[in-house]
Amino acid sequence: MQNIEAHYAQAPDKPLAHYTSAAGLVGILQSRSIWATNIRFLNDTREFLHATDLAKSYVLAAKSTSARSVSGVLADALVDQLERMQGTTWIASFSERGDLLSQWRGYCPHGGYSVIFRPKPLADVAMRHQLAFARCIYERSVQDQMICELVDAAIESFPKYLPPPPYDSSTDEDQRAIFFSAKWFFPKMLRLGSLMKDPAFAEEQEWRLVGGLKLPHVVPEYRVRGSIVVPHRVVKLDVAEAIDQVIEEIVVGPGLDAQQADIGLFFLKQAAKIGRVPHRLSSVPFRSL
Repeated sequence: MQNIEAHYAQAPDKPLAHYTSAAGLVGILQSRSIWATNIRFLNDTREFLHATDLAKSYVLAAKSTSARSVSGVLADALVDQLERMQGTTWIASFSERGDLLSQWRGYCPHGGYSVIFRPKPLADVAMRHQLAFARCIYERSVQDQMICELVDAAIESFPKYLPPPPYDSSTDEDQRAIFFSAKWFFPKMLRLGSLMKDPAFAEEQEWRLVGGLKLPHVVPEYRVRGSIVVPHRVVKLDVAEAIDQVIEEIVVGPGLDAQQADIGLFFLKQAAKIGRVPHRLSSVPFRSL
């Protein structure tokens, strides 16, 4: 899976912004953590579903093509796994653009903040918590290519796959296909699909921390958004006294009273022991409601 692994090997080389409300900012600084939201509760209504639809179409096409060495048993197991995938990953989103109008509108419609993180400490957080950390994929042609690459790798790997004990080489093909789709294919598809977004969101230039690949059944915490209960996981930033080693800057969102925002943020930074972290007003001329 050369193209997929090459994508995962990329690392951000610029600061990354996390847009949040005033309550979210206080929570980040006081708890020294960020929240990873269940992928089905993000702004993209087709989040993850587009990726599974692509994969299912390619598996079915491979099954119907006599030239492909894919068994009907494997194809059926993969399709069944894809149809049961509900997007069990947990996402913390960051943008390469720290002062973007569409982000303020999408995440802070009533005013908020953009917390600018240094990329290397974020990568360290991902490694310590066994999270994936990768750039989102927006181009439809690249999405198609990577999904095809993953399914091809599954077809190639299945004949040599041995399920874990107590099963062995004598296990019938149906059982092997079920184990293969759950243990080999599922986590790889979950990771890849969690990075695919609609091209309409491309200007966000998003990077993601992706959790739940190894522990998909974690018991989450919850918050309220309007009339909806939103599940999330807490990801500790793993810092001691101050988090100014992780946060580079804070941008005050458009529409907030500049003087009050400046005074309030000054005291919040003192309480969080990040007084040296600079903050500035957004340059976007947008009046939030």
